[in-house]
Amino acid sequence: MSMMLVLGANAQNHGIDFFHGTWAEGVAKAKQENKKIFIDFFTEWCGPCLNMALTVFTLPEVGYEYNKYFVCMKIDAEKGEGVELAKRFGVRSYPSYIFVDPATEKMIHRSGGNKPAADFLADIQGALHPELSSVYLNEKYASGNYDAEFLMNYIRNKKVSGSRDVKADFDKLIAM
Repeated sequence: MSMMLVLGANAQNHGIDFFHGTWAEGVAKAKQENKKIFIDFFTEWCGPCLNMALTVFTLPEVGYEYNKYFVCMKIDAEKGEGVELAKRFGVRSYPSYIFVDPATEKMIHRSGGNKPAADFLADIQGALHPELSSVYLNEKYASGNYDAEFLMNYIRNKKVSGSRDVKADFDKLIAM
């Protein structure tokens, strides 16, 4: 009986399963499993990175959602192939969360920072829905050709991605 309780407790406390292979192996695994790739770019000295690893990545609801849609990889941006991958994806702060389409190996969504689980889970939407992707939203915003609904999605994405600098965007939204 006690063995069943231990197994049950462990199953309920399951967070993100990080794949610990090379980039090429991660891409192959994602293609095989028909999933996107989620990369947590971190450094050993990064306090917010450690906080996310201990408090958010370990949550069962986070693990359930991320493991369902992504091959998840933790990559040290200052070691091994992580140095080149961080350059390739334009990583300049930590933690950075990069979502990649394995078919093209191109970034489809970017986020980062020390954030609550709800915001981290909301990042999934940007990775799975092109119209909510940070890549799309930033390009369309830069064009200046958008409506109020788009601007609400853009502001929401900025908030979820860790940016708190949205006052000017709220002012634009109110003016609309």
